[in-house]
Amino acid sequence: LLIFAMSIGAAIVFRVVSTVASNRAMLVADAIGLGLFSVTGTSLALVAQMTPTVAVMMGIISAVFGGVVRDVLCNEVPMILRDRSPYATCSFVGCWVYVGLTWLRADQEAALLTGALVTIAMRLLSVQLGWK
Repeated sequence: LLIFAMSIGAAIVFRVVSTVASNRAMLVADAIGLGLFSVTGTSLALVAQMTPTVAVMMGIISAVFGGVVRDVLCNEVPMILRDRSPYATCSFVGCWVYVGLTWLRADQEAALLTGALVTIAMRLLSVQLGWK
């Protein structure tokens, strides 16, 4: 009887834990995607000889709409619409970090990685600390 009760309890606990874990994993994956798509879009715009301001806007658009398309294809409300934490702002800052490092003639890979990490860190911090 005890084993039967524990197996039912374990199923309920597993369902709750997996939901919480999957939400966290999705948030981290989304932050990584936001960071990578932000700097990649900015980099491609700079290669196409766009001005830095236009390049940053292209990076933000690439990242934000990429996340929206992903959520729509998964039949979910886009994260940018259901979460009041900064999303495009994190992308904006990371893109400008990348542009600044590029302007300072930093190594391309280091600039890309730094811009992406700034975006990822800001996004995760904004959610963790409840920034609105």
